[in-house]
Amino acid sequence: MKKLAAMVFLVLLFALGTAFADTQGDIDKDVPLDAQIQGYLDKEAPQGYVTAGYIPRAGSSPYASMVLMQNAEGKKILYVFSEDAKGWSYAFHTETAIPQGSGEARLQLTGEDTVYIGETDGKGEYARYACYYMDGKGNWQLLQYFDRDRKMSVEISLRGITYYGGTDYMTRLGQVAGTIQQDMRYVNLKNIPSTIEKAREKYTTPPEIPAGTLTARSVRFTGGKKYAVYSGPGEAYARGAGGKASVSTNDWIQVFGREYGWIMIQYAIDADHYRIGYIPEKALPKGEKVEDLTFPYRECFLSRDAQVTDDPLFSVSSLASLPTGSRVLLLGTMDDWAYVESMDEESFRGFVPISSISQEEEFSRFLSQDGTVYDWFTIKKLHFGEDHRVTAVTGNYEREVEGEECVESEQAVGSERTYPLAADFKADMLKSMSGKGMAYTRVTDLYTWYVDCYLEGQDPGRAWIFTCDLTDEENERTTQDFWFVTTQIRLNDRGEIEYMRYVFVPWG
Repeated sequence: MKKLAAMVFLVLLFALGTAFADTQGDIDKDVPLDAQIQGYLDKEAPQGYVTAGYIPRAGSSPYASMVLMQNAEGKKILYVFSEDAKGWSYAFHTETAIPQGSGEARLQLTGEDTVYIGETDGKGEYARYACYYMDGKGNWQLLQYFDRDRKMSVEISLRGITYYGGTDYMTRLGQVAGTIQQDMRYVNLKNIPSTIEKAREKYTTPPEIPAGTLTARSVRFTGGKKYAVYSGPGEAYARGAGGKASVSTNDWIQVFGREYGWIMIQYAIDADHYRIGYIPEKALPKGEKVEDLTFPYRECFLSRDAQVTDDPLFSVSSLASLPTGSRVLLLGTMDDWAYVESMDEESFRGFVPISSISQEEEFSRFLSQDGTVYDWFTIKKLHFGEDHRVTAVTGNYEREVEGEECVESEQAVGSERTYPLAADFKADMLKSMSGKGMAYTRVTDLYTWYVDCYLEGQDPGRAWIFTCDLTDEENERTTQDFWFVTTQIRLNDRGEIEYMRYVFVPWG
């Protein structure tokens, strides 16, 4: 803390416009550019640029070397090199993390891990500068920025941005909490608000996630990236902002979990508008692990019209509309909001008021003579024609019971039924038998789904063999093509299956 306080005082002292006493830290006439660095610049630097400042070595291992170049119009480029056993190699260059005015470029090293990159006026005084320090990971982080023309002097930290003012720029005006990009590789000085009022409008902090089944934690992503954001885990899901929703990794990002190569995140668009959505899992920093999302996927329907939002904590802006009676899958809860997935043709996820959700079950059940209710319908046979389109299914009603060693299923006597499929038949079935977690996919073709999910895409190419068509002896010596599939079904007024949902059965 003492070291940081000393640096803060020193930087503020420079903000007074103190004239240079010498040129230490600029081009050292006795230390020419390293041959490897010079060779790189000769090949890669734009024509018309000359060296205006050179730091042979800065920071701690791994060391860095910096070259500040300027052309006749005053435009500047900072090149940063890193050192290893083979010598110096190019790390990155930037034009946005350094002042870009018409003044003379200045590059100074203070101590071993703090550098000033600025411009002087005609009197040799700083007109603007950026101060960077090397953190424990070898990255250069923005500490302060002063710009006399914009009348701003700010200090940057993990807590936020602090503004200074007054005639000497040493009067503390206040601090704005928020996540500000500090990494020199991605800093853009023009994006720093010139006043504390503008900063309050721009900067935000990660919110506390309200009580519910959804939890998230902040993850620091590699800066300088931008990713398209979808309302669900895949490009088939709707995308907010008129199809342009995206997130910058320069700001804070909260991560809820992962699902089939995608991660569920929350981020800020501005101080009054956040968004929850999905980006590819590959966006995570190397070595960062997040937990799998575990959703119940419970079917519900809306008891009243509802607007779907991807920002339940702030703007509550509308992503889509769902009318009364719409079927949705309940994924989780957050305070007074239910996180749902649409079950219509358009795929999207979002939040609706919990008060609009009804979880009453309307699935078909079998009632035995003794009054026992059997909730599940286990399909044992698919009926399909030459076009491989399933037209009906045969199965039995079952229920879950406690066995001696584990949970088992119990079949209802006399419950075998054959149900035709309705013309508008839909189902939510398990996506894959080999994927992680329980995720559902909308299905209208049971034949294709069964081949893809259970047979891994390998259609037998012959008549399917069903267990229910064989004797006990034949079952022992024959390999059946069809495995039992346990579901819940909803019938229409004609006794046809209009909706089906896969149920995981812990067979004994």
